[in-house]
Amino acid sequence: WVGRGVTRSHDRLAADRSDDMDPTRLLETDHRQVEDLFDRIEAAEGTERHALVDELATALNGHMELEESVMYPAMVSVTGPEEVEEGENEHLVAREGLAAMIELVDEPGCGAALESTKAGIAHHVEEEEDDLFPQLRKAGNLLEEMATPFMAKRLELGLPMDADALATGLIEHIRADGFHWQPPKPIDWMVCDMVETPSKVARRMAQWFANGWCRNAIFNLKLPMKK
Repeated sequence: WVGRGVTRSHDRLAADRSDDMDPTRLLETDHRQVEDLFDRIEAAEGTERHALVDELATALNGHMELEESVMYPAMVSVTGPEEVEEGENEHLVAREGLAAMIELVDEPGCGAALESTKAGIAHHVEEEEDDLFPQLRKAGNLLEEMATPFMAKRLELGLPMDADALATGLIEHIRADGFHWQPPKPIDWMVCDMVETPSKVARRMAQWFANGWCRNAIFNLKLPMKK
């Protein structure tokens, strides 16, 4: 939930969906974001370039950790360990390229580091979207089983959960009063970020657990600011 007053927004993992539960669609959205950042970095200078390189590093590192933590362990039974090892090696090269870009951001060598890293990422993306992802989509219930830990890890990493994420079918958006709405059946993860007194939020979270409405939860208790 994120909101103030009577109306709250609640994003729920739609764990009862099957055909629509495809985490690779969200990974492809990440790819488009990274491609756009590379283009913007090439055109930027000074402090703007600094900020964009930092944004690229955050996005890519989160994306790679998500794949390594959830997708790679899940796919090894389909692709074999060689594909996992190749992906991990390409991630290592990408991290080295990002480190070079950050170190050289104000130096003449930044352009070469940028082009090298961009080319390596483009190769990795092409392999995933043309070969790996189609394999996983044909692998029975693999992506459906991967969806819940995938989305939980994505939340943990703070990766984007925007309108593009809704298009994947992994999230259902509901507008309701957060202190009255309850799921029609138990869900895997509940995330609460309501602007309310800590005691009121804590009581509501206790109610969720006591009634078995969720198996796991992440929630904020917003303490009063000192004046």
